[in-house]
Amino acid sequence: LNSINEKTIIICPYGVRDKLLNEINKLDHLVNVKFYTIEELKKNVFFDYDIDAILYLMDKYKYSYEVAKNYIDNLYYVDDISYSLEKLNFLVDIKKELLNNNLLHFNKLFIESYKNVPFVIYGYDYLDNFNLKMLSNFSYSIVNKKYYDKTVPVYKFDTMEEEVLFVANTIVDLIKNNVNLNSIYLLNLDTNYNNLIIKVFDMFNIPVDISHSSNILSTIIGKEAFDYLVKTKSFSETLSFIESFGLDNTRNNSIYSSFLNIFNKYVDLDYSFESILSCIKNDLLNTFCDFNKSKYSVKVSNLYDSLFLDDEYVFLLGFNQGSIPRIFKDEDYINDDLKIVLGLNTVNEINKFEYNSTLNNIRSIKNLFVSYKLNHLDTEYYPSNLLNDSLFEEDTYNLSTEASLKYSKIKLSIMLDDLIKYDKKSDLLARYYNSFDVRFMEYDNKFKGIDKDLFYKSINNKLTLSYSTIDTFYKCQFRYYIDNVLKLNKYDETFDTLVGSLFHFVLSHVYDENFNLERDYDYYLKDKEFSNKEQFYLSKLKKELIIICNYLKEFQHDTGLVNVFTEKNIKIDKSTNIEVIFKGIVDKIMYKEYDGKTLLSIIDYKTGNADIDIYNSIYGIGMQLIIYLYLITKSKLFNNYSCVGFYLQKILSGEVNIEKNKSYIDIKNENLKLYGYSNDDVLLLSRFDPTYENSKYIKSMKTTKT
Repeated sequence: LNSINEKTIIICPYGVRDKLLNEINKLDHLVNVKFYTIEELKKNVFFDYDIDAILYLMDKYKYSYEVAKNYIDNLYYVDDISYSLEKLNFLVDIKKELLNNNLLHFNKLFIESYKNVPFVIYGYDYLDNFNLKMLSNFSYSIVNKKYYDKTVPVYKFDTMEEEVLFVANTIVDLIKNNVNLNSIYLLNLDTNYNNLIIKVFDMFNIPVDISHSSNILSTIIGKEAFDYLVKTKSFSETLSFIESFGLDNTRNNSIYSSFLNIFNKYVDLDYSFESILSCIKNDLLNTFCDFNKSKYSVKVSNLYDSLFLDDEYVFLLGFNQGSIPRIFKDEDYINDDLKIVLGLNTVNEINKFEYNSTLNNIRSIKNLFVSYKLNHLDTEYYPSNLLNDSLFEEDTYNLSTEASLKYSKIKLSIMLDDLIKYDKKSDLLARYYNSFDVRFMEYDNKFKGIDKDLFYKSINNKLTLSYSTIDTFYKCQFRYYIDNVLKLNKYDETFDTLVGSLFHFVLSHVYDENFNLERDYDYYLKDKEFSNKEQFYLSKLKKELIIICNYLKEFQHDTGLVNVFTEKNIKIDKSTNIEVIFKGIVDKIMYKEYDGKTLLSIIDYKTGNADIDIYNSIYGIGMQLIIYLYLITKSKLFNNYSCVGFYLQKILSGEVNIEKNKSYIDIKNENLKLYGYSNDDVLLLSRFDPTYENSKYIKSMKTTKT
């Protein structure tokens, strides 16, 4: 940087740029530099595109987001000529179509403006044929990183946990020697490492930034908000939904801002909502929020796109085959055969570059700790083939002591377990047993209570109640504690739960003026993958839905309560010393005003058991319909009303046995009858079900002579 005395363009990765900018700030003079990544340079030299181009292909050709983007990214490699290969001509045609629709953007003055400006390439250890050809438009020089002439020790561990312990202990030693936490980096982490590092580092009181960063869609609010968007198809309603969680903490505020910024990209675009939804989902998966990020913490970085200074310490974990060096396969749309035609590097050549690039990046780090594991859970691992290079030498590390009292006590308990249960004695047992005191084989099952202030703080002084949470509480208070206080329940969508959601979604639209079962059915299942067995059942379930919809339409024709709310979200405020919201989503409310009074009936769909016993409510169990009636009353949804009845409707009854003198449809319709309680006022009941004397719609509803 000191040698730069004229306008210069530096081509480097983002991670290298940030380090160079920090160094520039330390200089005692100004330097005239501008930074581009190699990707940014490509977009300026050739063309750039935005979300419109992707949406155009998705809408017109029904491509998925990934396929549309992949096609556009491959357009950089083809010229506007006719090739002898269909796959390349296909790309040329797409390129022409996007050009004709002004969906590719060109910086026509870029090459001319920088033709005589020196370019410096730094931080890219190899440039492929495509990038070299692109750079031929400019005057450039390649500056290599500073390489250290030394051997690098590599530490071998039996398990991943031992490897992470080595890192944690070594970091503690570095901190004791006054090394700044912000100068320590972890490289080559995957999900397995992330989870283990979060657990172990917490016991060592070492803050690390991986514990706070997560994509928006992996958060509870983010997932619920996206599901709400799928359901409502409304940006404004979804933002209001997020606001209902409260924006008085950093996490919720960050999620709200992320949704707002993403929605602003699409609000004025004239494409199908299904295509826009796919793009939004991709944006959410690639938008990360750092929640409560510590000012001082161990950083997570990347070996290939970063620059490490001489006073920084780097841990390269997982030095195993398949992880380092990166291995590329011939799986691209432009495969090796096409690459040869286009003058691009083949996968074999790229892997050779990658091998040498990895070695060069390792040589450029002054303070480096390299480690690998042999086992993790049930998987066996092998060291990287780079270990054969003379750059490396294997070393050992003594894990006999830990810098964490908490972890040491856990380790002692594990060793005692092994001794007592399996007669397996660790060499470290005597040392740990004499050093640490643990309450082994002792357990006090008495409930010690929960500090209310701590609990209120954990829920941000807000509590949401619903039928399901109350039902859980009265069935098993410990389960309520696990699910709703500790929030340890993990929701996994099974085929059964998907079917239930599918039926509820379709039936929520059955009363729409432009209802189309095929459209709504296919829309809900869009982008979901199923086995052959599941596809078979889905085809049968669609026939079930047709019968159900016809039955509901027939009832709608006969009933006097012709107005319908579906999926009605009702909330009431029950706040005391904290904010308490009592809510419920009612599948269906049928209503109509007669003589100044609104008559209504409440119906909840069930894909499983539809038994109802109002007398269980004295135990706090099975109160769903009663709670819905309570919510309607307290919310003043209707000012002056009478309830005709509340019912469960079993919408999925499975296979049926054909009976004599009854058709298949008759049996199915019989199973669709409402289970529940009806008002004994015959006039009111007749408004709801004109057939009540021998009801077509309510189970066991029949009058006698008396």
